[in-house]
Amino acid sequence: MTNAAPLAELVRIFTPDRNLLHGLLWEPAGQARALVLYVPGLTGTFCSPQDMGSFAKPVVGAGYALLAINLRVAGPPGLPYSRFEDCVPDLDAALKFATARGHERIVLLGDSLGGPRSCYFWQERRPAQVCALVLMASIPSPYEEAQQRWNEAERMRFDTHLGKMRGMISAGKGQELEFYPDFQPRRGIALSAATWVNTFGTPAECNASTLKYLPQVTVPVLVLHGSRDTISLPENARTMYEAATLAPRRDLAWADADHFFFAPPEAIAYATRLREWLDSVLPPA
Repeated sequence: MTNAAPLAELVRIFTPDRNLLHGLLWEPAGQARALVLYVPGLTGTFCSPQDMGSFAKPVVGAGYALLAINLRVAGPPGLPYSRFEDCVPDLDAALKFATARGHERIVLLGDSLGGPRSCYFWQERRPAQVCALVLMASIPSPYEEAQQRWNEAERMRFDTHLGKMRGMISAGKGQELEFYPDFQPRRGIALSAATWVNTFGTPAECNASTLKYLPQVTVPVLVLHGSRDTISLPENARTMYEAATLAPRRDLAWADADHFFFAPPEAIAYATRLREWLDSVLPPA
């Protein structure tokens, strides 16, 4: 039983506009040193093939609480009609819930697209409870991450697609769905024209950007990246680390993992490096 993942409580969180979000809350034995708020990636859900149980074990075992939430994008109408900026009321609600449970020190942990979400939220709210920011397997933005991976022909093809989406929005067809076959490796995505531009557009036209808002963050920052990441290439981690210019402390750490932590060894690799950093920046309560 000693190797079992800690038990989690299924919680319900209501946003100010009455959206219902679900979450998993892991609490350590005794008083928690701080709470780590896990902000999920593209699909906005912790209910994914990622091994959250294995990820939670080193974090909770070191005395930190962990709250993983579903954003509203995880429910109807889902990703195809989502607005990136809706992460703000969702994270507002998660912080309010955590504070009501007695957690006054919060670490924002943005995973993949959760990195841009966390940076944008911090810039919009600058919440006093948030004492550190972790960008784990983060992307600079959906557009910039893909530009890093793609060759010139692939970049030109997507820019043409974005041009078409802008035209549809101008024509009043922003809610019509358009499929793009290969935005991620072996994975196409169907989104409304409005969502394509709102979340996957250039940094000049959308807020889904880590690099745009990270230079304004004034709490300690950890950039935690997989050394074998095949989606957000390792070069992105160095760029994000260099952008955290106002952070009183910034660190770059590597885990022996790919972008996702589907298998226990990769989940534990990420969580162990996270725990080591938390131990150094957040002393016991």
